[in-house]
Amino acid sequence: MKLSSFLTGAALAITAPVIVSAQGPYPVRTVPGYQCMTLAHVWNGVGPMPPPVPEFAGPEKTAPRAGIAMATVIVDSPARVADGRTRVLRPNGQVAWIDSSELAPWHVVSNPNARCRVVQMSNGSFGTTSN
Repeated sequence: MKLSSFLTGAALAITAPVIVSAQGPYPVRTVPGYQCMTLAHVWNGVGPMPPPVPEFAGPEKTAPRAGIAMATVIVDSPARVADGRTRVLRPNGQVAWIDSSELAPWHVVSNPNARCRVVQMSNGSFGTTSN
């Protein structure tokens, strides 16, 4: 195969349009009784990244780990706190608990007027949206 034939074929493969019609989950309703919070220690682009924040199966200090928190956390409104941990709603609808010291009010530094809403997605999961 000549190099020029190969390059022409490669160029055609690279420039051929790709049409994707699949749509991912989208918000279908606002979920009352919850609020957005953020992790108190997120990476600001300088220095090392902070360690992941663990979620626990219960508020007790002996509760097993249940996962790792996302940067935006869904919390009851008002927050439900027990034994120094705050109850959170995970995207799959299960609840977990995070050390309260790991949470901070949700905000956007570049847009102080931004508001976050807790929503249920078209696939039944929970998430957040902001404007």
